[in-house]
Amino acid sequence: MQKRSSRREFLTRISQLALGVTAGYHLLTEPTSARSRYKLADWTGDDFKMGHRLRDLKLPKAPQFADKTVDVVILGGGLAGLSTAHFLKDRDFLLLEQYEEFGGQSRGSSHKGIGYSYGAAYYNDQEGNLAALVSDLGLTPTKLDGDKNAWYYQESFIKSNKNKDHIIFKELARLKESVDKFNRDLKCTVLDSYKESTELQRLDSVKMKTLLTGYDPEFVRLLDSYMKSSFCGSTARISALAGLYLADDLFSPSYVLPGGNQAITKALADKLEIRAKDSLSRGCFIWSVELKENGASVVYQDSKRRMRRVDANHVVVALPHMISARVMSNLDDRTKSALFRFRYGSYLVANLLLNRRVFEEAYDSWFTQPFDFSDITLADTPYLASGNYTKDGASVLTVYQPYQPGSIGRTLLYKGDRKAMAKSVVEQVSKVVPNLNGALEEVVLSRWGHALPVPTLEFYKRLALLRSLEGDNFTFAHSSSQCMSCAEAAVDAATRAAEKLNQKRKEATKIYFHGKYAPGSAL
Repeated sequence: MQKRSSRREFLTRISQLALGVTAGYHLLTEPTSARSRYKLADWTGDDFKMGHRLRDLKLPKAPQFADKTVDVVILGGGLAGLSTAHFLKDRDFLLLEQYEEFGGQSRGSSHKGIGYSYGAAYYNDQEGNLAALVSDLGLTPTKLDGDKNAWYYQESFIKSNKNKDHIIFKELARLKESVDKFNRDLKCTVLDSYKESTELQRLDSVKMKTLLTGYDPEFVRLLDSYMKSSFCGSTARISALAGLYLADDLFSPSYVLPGGNQAITKALADKLEIRAKDSLSRGCFIWSVELKENGASVVYQDSKRRMRRVDANHVVVALPHMISARVMSNLDDRTKSALFRFRYGSYLVANLLLNRRVFEEAYDSWFTQPFDFSDITLADTPYLASGNYTKDGASVLTVYQPYQPGSIGRTLLYKGDRKAMAKSVVEQVSKVVPNLNGALEEVVLSRWGHALPVPTLEFYKRLALLRSLEGDNFTFAHSSSQCMSCAEAAVDAATRAAEKLNQKRKEATKIYFHGKYAPGSAL
């Protein structure tokens, strides 16, 4: 006799049957996105644990005496810190980097021969300090001109070679007139021109959106995405001076290396490992910088979790300003207040690792609402341009999702729900890349908590003030001490720090040979 089913068993079987029917139905009728299966890598980017201990003043006991003395301590092993070390050449320095890998936001990895970036992927200046450094390192970038950008406008990708009469390019032509006028007013760099230019000061005091009256609203929304990708701020939040400075990149060639800007930091680190291996320390967390009359003392935790102290004649601070304000323990109130006035936005980067090419648009494609991400770059580009594309046809899409300043973005990133974030990105990208899920193998997420300085009103005024508050024993050399977090600004900041130190050395040597050398001066 067949056993009689209980009501609970009956309902369970009905539920299982219903789920089976539903699943079968979706397999037949849903798009590929419903069947997506991909590996989800561990987080890369920022690790908030130690930084939050510093923020909450949960400080370990510091050593009383220094176990080492050097000429220069460099705080941070991103592009700015590595470039400073490179430019110091024969100086006695110690570079301290929090993570096991150098590069900061210019780090990355590779997928089947395609290098990709966790953060910064390209640059736009082929004449300045960065270009000279890239050449010195023996690197050859791919030049992207003309159709480097595509704009996703009303559910279509718009490119200049196919849609030159489109409203987007008419509005870009209008914007270029303002950018060209801005460039004519510049005598040299923005910061070097700022004090003498009433026009630059005026642009620094008004919002970028005030220059866009009468522009197509959809174009303005796309421009907002463009600004947020570099500034974590829309045209309604950033200054016109910052907006015009960045918009110039829309009309200039871009340069991309295999793997993005990690190619630069990797080449720098490799050279430094050969020339000054003992001067590079990974896995070090900086707890405090105590300024002294003739130098500074840096307390840090090394890779073996030992507390260390190093004394130096000079400290190069290649850290974001808000972090510098917490680390530099005995700064005067005016300088500390100036540092805390800078706001930083956060962003997520999702690298979608594919087993074949499914996206044939421009190198950088820009999006606006309803998408959460601002743009997608195609990491394959330099390999295709140089003829070194992988035989198996792998591809990598790098998706940038910036958050405007405030706690919302950082809270989401700190919560760290990788599965939910990856799912959201994949589902959204699938809407514009229909064949994505059939090719998607892995998603690599990178989170950046205090990554991009937001150039709100009078941002450059604050930068000029901060530069004037530097002492003889410390220099701010993070990219945001120049203008914005980009490769050009990082190398410019490093160049300035090295020139300041070398000038100080010349002056100290001159004093020494006149018989007036005072102990503690840099030699």
